[in-house]
Amino acid sequence: MKQFSLLLSIVICSLYSFGQTYGNEWIEDGQSYYKFRIGTDGLYRINYQTLNDVGLPLASINPQNIDIFLNGSQVKIFVSGEQDGTFDPTDYIEFVGKANDGTLDKDLYKNPNNQTNPYESLYADSSVYFLTWSNSVSAHHIATYTDPNFVGKTKDDYFIHTIITSYKDDYFEGIPSNNNLEQQFSEYVLGEGFTGGRNNTFQSYDVPTAGVFNGGPNASIEVLAISRNNPAESHNGFNHSFGVAITDPSDLLKVSEHNGYAAIKFEFTDITFTTSKMSNITRFYMGETDVTNRPLSYHTIPYFKVKYPRQFDLNNASSLAFESPSNNGYYEFTNYASSKSAPIVYDLSNQNRITGDLKGSVLRFNTKGGANQELYIFDATEAIDLSAIKQTQFVDLMAQSADYVIITHKSLSAGASDYKSYRESITGGGHTVTTIYSEDLYDMFYYGYHHPLAIKNGINYLLDQLNEPLENIMLLGKGQVYTNVRTNRTLRDNFDLVPTIGNPPSDYLFVSSIDGSQLSIRVPIGRVAAKSNTDVSNYLAKVMDHESATYAEWHKKQIQIVGGKDANENKTFNGYVDQYYNIAKDTFLGAYRVKFSKNEATTVTDELIDGIQDEINQGANIFNYFGHGSAEILDVNIGDVEDLSNAGRYPLFIFNGCALGNSYVQNSLGEKYIFAKNKGAITWIAGTGLGYTSPLLSYTKILHEELLQNQYGASVGSSIKTTLDRYQNPNDNLNVINCRQLVYQGDPALKIHAPIDPDITVKNPAVSNKFSAVNDIVIDYDIVNLGRTTKDSVGIIVTASNGTETKEVYSAKLSTPNYIEASQITIEKSSFLSGLITFTFIIDQQNEINENAPLGETNNVVPFDHLFELKKPLIIYPLPNAIVNTSDVEFVFQISNADKTDIGIIMEIDSTPKFNSSLKLRKNFVSDKNVLRYSTALPPANNIDLFYRIKTVQDTVESEWSVGSFAYLHNQNSGWSEGHFDNLQNTSLDFMTYDSATHMLNFTRKAGNSISILTNGRFPIAGFNWNWIQIGGSVNIVYNYQPNGVHIMAFHPDTEKRLSKPSFYNQKYPSNPYWDRPVPENQAEYYIANEYTGVYLFRTAEKEHRDSFLKFIKSIPDGYHLVMHNNRITGIEDWEPEIFDELSKFGITGMGVVKAGEPFALFGTKGDPDQSMEKYADYTDTLVPPINQTYEMFFDLFPRSTAGSIITETVGPSSNWNRVKLELKNEDSNRDSFSIAVIGVTSNGNETTLFRHTDSTDFDISNVSANQYPYLKLKLDVFDVDSFTPMNINRWTVHYTGISEGTINIDSLDFISKDTVAQGESISFATVFENISDLTFDPSNAQVKLIHQSGTETIVDTLPLTAIDAGRFVKISDTISTTELSGNYQLFVNANHDQEVLENEYKNNLFYKRFVVTTDVRDPLFDVTFDAYHILNNDLVSGNTLISITAVDENEFLYIDDPALFDIGLRYPGVDTFTPITILDPMFSFNPSSGPKEKAVVNYQTQNLPNGTYTLKVKLMDKSGNGAENPAYTINFKVESKQTITNIYPYPNPFTTCAKFVFTCTGNELPDQMKINIYTITGRLVKQINQDELGTIRIGNNLTDYCWDGTDDYGDKLANGVYLYKAEIRSNGDKVDLSETSSDHLFNNGFGKLYIAR
Repeated sequence: MKQFSLLLSIVICSLYSFGQTYGNEWIEDGQSYYKFRIGTDGLYRINYQTLNDVGLPLASINPQNIDIFLNGSQVKIFVSGEQDGTFDPTDYIEFVGKANDGTLDKDLYKNPNNQTNPYESLYADSSVYFLTWSNSVSAHHIATYTDPNFVGKTKDDYFIHTIITSYKDDYFEGIPSNNNLEQQFSEYVLGEGFTGGRNNTFQSYDVPTAGVFNGGPNASIEVLAISRNNPAESHNGFNHSFGVAITDPSDLLKVSEHNGYAAIKFEFTDITFTTSKMSNITRFYMGETDVTNRPLSYHTIPYFKVKYPRQFDLNNASSLAFESPSNNGYYEFTNYASSKSAPIVYDLSNQNRITGDLKGSVLRFNTKGGANQELYIFDATEAIDLSAIKQTQFVDLMAQSADYVIITHKSLSAGASDYKSYRESITGGGHTVTTIYSEDLYDMFYYGYHHPLAIKNGINYLLDQLNEPLENIMLLGKGQVYTNVRTNRTLRDNFDLVPTIGNPPSDYLFVSSIDGSQLSIRVPIGRVAAKSNTDVSNYLAKVMDHESATYAEWHKKQIQIVGGKDANENKTFNGYVDQYYNIAKDTFLGAYRVKFSKNEATTVTDELIDGIQDEINQGANIFNYFGHGSAEILDVNIGDVEDLSNAGRYPLFIFNGCALGNSYVQNSLGEKYIFAKNKGAITWIAGTGLGYTSPLLSYTKILHEELLQNQYGASVGSSIKTTLDRYQNPNDNLNVINCRQLVYQGDPALKIHAPIDPDITVKNPAVSNKFSAVNDIVIDYDIVNLGRTTKDSVGIIVTASNGTETKEVYSAKLSTPNYIEASQITIEKSSFLSGLITFTFIIDQQNEINENAPLGETNNVVPFDHLFELKKPLIIYPLPNAIVNTSDVEFVFQISNADKTDIGIIMEIDSTPKFNSSLKLRKNFVSDKNVLRYSTALPPANNIDLFYRIKTVQDTVESEWSVGSFAYLHNQNSGWSEGHFDNLQNTSLDFMTYDSATHMLNFTRKAGNSISILTNGRFPIAGFNWNWIQIGGSVNIVYNYQPNGVHIMAFHPDTEKRLSKPSFYNQKYPSNPYWDRPVPENQAEYYIANEYTGVYLFRTAEKEHRDSFLKFIKSIPDGYHLVMHNNRITGIEDWEPEIFDELSKFGITGMGVVKAGEPFALFGTKGDPDQSMEKYADYTDTLVPPINQTYEMFFDLFPRSTAGSIITETVGPSSNWNRVKLELKNEDSNRDSFSIAVIGVTSNGNETTLFRHTDSTDFDISNVSANQYPYLKLKLDVFDVDSFTPMNINRWTVHYTGISEGTINIDSLDFISKDTVAQGESISFATVFENISDLTFDPSNAQVKLIHQSGTETIVDTLPLTAIDAGRFVKISDTISTTELSGNYQLFVNANHDQEVLENEYKNNLFYKRFVVTTDVRDPLFDVTFDAYHILNNDLVSGNTLISITAVDENEFLYIDDPALFDIGLRYPGVDTFTPITILDPMFSFNPSSGPKEKAVVNYQTQNLPNGTYTLKVKLMDKSGNGAENPAYTINFKVESKQTITNIYPYPNPFTTCAKFVFTCTGNELPDQMKINIYTITGRLVKQINQDELGTIRIGNNLTDYCWDGTDDYGDKLANGVYLYKAEIRSNGDKVDLSETSSDHLFNNGFGKLYIAR
């Protein structure tokens, strides 16, 4: 509480009223300023010496030019000796100084008129003054005034005096909205501030009211009271009754009844009373007047003021502030302090300093007069000398152009400098950065006060004055709620580095309007609440990691945590976060989520905590929480940040809960996550006050939309700004609370990971074990977009490769998922898909979609292997269409017979692929082999293609047939040949087709001329219109008038020739055609002037013309095309039925609907009615009648080709080409011709035409390099321009020498050591690769590959294979380590995997096995000892102790043989972090385990550790990763270097059988002499125990191995009872000091007692 006169506040209020916009208007450029503080009201002096000591250039300063400023206004000062223009050593400055009050806080309030307590500052008691000087005389200096004439002057009877009583005992958050204390605005509101204590009584208050004058006006009182609750109890309809009484509680002056939270202010005019009720100490009563009926009603009083008429009586005081009562300038005070003798009067209104006239205790003085003058009385001896003055340098912010501002504290300058450098770098964004210190802002923008308005004014100044747009403001430094630092200077100076504003705090108030009219922010702002440069360094390192990270899949991940106090609330909160996710997954980010929900209001299990932390460790872009919480805890425990290991994978945390963003307390959860080194969070969005579910939901939904869609790729700060723009509603209280209090911790320029472009790939492709149909294969896969979402569809192609050939098996355009979508494709099963097939997904092959770095296009090709086990025999020899030149043929084929059981084989050979001729041979036999050779004689025939097929029969189940063919050409050279019609169907045809009935080749039809018909009704709307037939875009006959009748033409179906004979009706081509159009292809003969065109015109309204028309129609040959349309009047109503019958032969059947004058257009083919087209009037058109209609009809002709080609399938591979032979037949024309081209094909499928022969059927190709072109194709081109019938092939043959062929033959060797092994146990396999050809198989390689059950493929080895002679083999074997393996595996050994040695078939090069590696899930075990002993937590050890860690793994195959498996750290006293102990430390040694269950040992020898408490941390992981997630084992131990020992205690005591001895040694050396003597109670020595007997002792706690059995030195048992004992301990001859313990009182002169109680 403080009491003072009203006048002091009046002065400051007047200063406030002239305040300017930014608070820096009083500062003059070029002037020097010196700052000092005043904490109490009084008279102050600054002497010459003080000013000289702080560096003022007094010799050059005219003291008349000196000014002192307070709160931006000049203070009136007296400068002694200024008249001479020099500041001399005896000169001084004197002025009336005032402590701080609440004046400067007024602008903090949403409504400044609602300031609760203007007499108490929210931030500081001390006022801040600035001394300066200019080049001109100050107008605010006080002059000496002297008027000693008192004769005949009469003083006034009284003056009005005001006593102010103000409190700061308690703090109140302000009157809440809707009487709900939980709805607290960040803005300063009515009732908020410091006040008196919370009270529910009618309490007495004693006020010193000296010198009451009873003959004047009444006294009055002003009181402000705040109701502090809204109780249920009420009386007369009200739950509060606040009143004021004087002298006695019953003497009520004023009572106010009201409800709920309220501010009750009684003005001076409301309460007056006679001065007769007052005395020197006047008692008032204030508070709740009805305690009986309203016992729970509470109030608080910030201040009250008493105003009364006072006599001119100083009451033995020497100081007084008062206001002149009248214009009378004469004053006379009695009872001036008897101990004082030098009165001074300051008349500030007239700017005079007056020396008072003191006679005894009567003080007299004259002023210049005037009513309401501001007067102060002091005694000169009370003047306070000021010495704590220092110069202040103001920062010129206008000289600092910037788009990024860091506001920080000078204690963080090193960290801020590093941060500035990074943000200015290219990788940091290339910002223009300026750093501003909060201390500079206090001086520059709020008169030197540590105050939030200094920050706000400085920011406003930058935003309004800088030329460069300010884009980001980062508050770098811890801030505090002002209630925390108001009276705690240490906390303020050290941890309120950059003040915040509001309570609950809101940094957004710095960049938005305090009056609440605008809740959006002017510029993005964020706080990094660092307390040290280490904090800044840790955070900056994380920012740099974050912003330099390449894109990863976890950038699309959103973790959601759902809490709630019960199941219903949890269900509601789940629905809320589902809404967030529904937004996130459909934005540009295309997020996926991992959700954890607390289903019941119980403690969350460790498993859930582990799961949450594991997901954080794996990485997440956004972390959502919806539940209850406070600044430091959540109702869903997410674990300790120190247990995280998410370096480089830091999420944006968004919390919907209470106070989770309140970093303005000592150590919030957000700060722990933000500043955790290499772990935790990168940003943190959460509320500083209470959270409300519906507003939180609305705000956070908009934030998701802005962050992930509307502002996608922009900074988090920018997204928050646009979120507030959309969300704000100043008329909604909860909306206001959210806008203010959901603050952002982090760098506002920081961006979440937002991929710029899509990145599409395929994951988890696998052949499904469920086929959609008998002949279908289903491939399941996930199509994944790892980047930005897109509406573009993406092309997917799937190819399949069997090692020899690659085919496209699927292609489609698919919609691109936002993240991942399970899909499947279905492909037709074929013989091609057998053995090991490599399927390859090719995404966006045409690069139509620009994809995101770093993977971009690199992950657009996704291969995977699948083994189709042989369901039918694999034919190796004879090769397809191979030449067999002997009557005996050997078949080599492979079947699936891993069990080597007898399997039935059926083989058939025939001259037809239908296997139904009389030549058919059928063979049946049984074999237990996998690779079979079978020879048989051929049927009696030659120069014939033979077909064969093979299948297996096992347990009556038959496989599919494997079918092949070969050419039996007796005594011919080896090679390839085709002669059977069905084999020729394997070729590729162009403009030709096979006729399966005649077994002949025919030319196909091709696109010919296009035809269009334009026709009209009799009276077209245009009045006159053209009618025509266009061929190939050219009008054939054009009339200058529209003749009546029909136009008709007929075309040959193969040649497009017109049916054209000399006739009156056949129109001739005009010599001057109306349009000159290009002549259509094949139609030149009809475009010759005055020659027939083949366009017939019949005026069918005339009978003669109709007869000729009918005759012409009948003359059209079968197969010809008819084209016809009307010309105005056709007389159709008179047409004979025979005409319609004849037209029906062309498929024209709709003419019956046509009436006179109506249009029609017709196309038909005689004998093929399905090809007709008819177009008639539109009878549904109600606007244009049929006879007025005009329309067109379009169609094409398709003549037959006169040339075509046929291409063989690929022939080869060959090691030497020889010759080509053709046998052709020509059925009908001597003008037929042909040519044949030889096409070389490389191993990778590239084709090149090597040469071409014309009319040659037998030629040499030995000059073709088989090395360059191991494959060939033949292309036969044939021509026939007369009869349109191509030459046909009887046979074509390529003679060449083949290549070698190898196969895996498990019949010879099929070995795997185990099908199930323990992790770490090796697995071995062996098989053979056999050369089954007649040629040497060149050296090659065998690839060993594992495919895990997840689809992951790993190549574990590549084995070289030597050359293999014909009929021989090489062994393939290997041993595989399973240390890194776990689960189900397929082993593939692929001989000649890179196909460097050319073969006919690669499917038979595969060795395949399955095996299982059982996972090692047991944690390794370890033990920790100190000097070979186990210690308890906080035990003492030597500073030179040997720490031993013994470890063993239960897995008999995996040994602890790598020191990197240990994570060991030692935390030194006073240090927060652990120092790693590794093999690099010279005191570290490691003995590895080298056998099953053999122990590994780590030894670490400490050296002279200083005194203190240490923490050892040990974590062990085995080679399977077990133990990696376990919390580290920690133990504390203490080191005391001084050698001491405690008293020695027997244990147990009393004892029945024996007692050991317990004691503690400290120091680095053990005692070398130790002896325990045991005495009877009379002092007789009965037992002496030496150190050797006690056994090994150590530094720390000891329990001896030796156990005394109660016998004396002679072995005799001692009697039961009490015995004395004493220990003698020495080291190097000196007695070892005794260390104190809590039980030392049990010893007397070193003797202790022990008891034998057998």
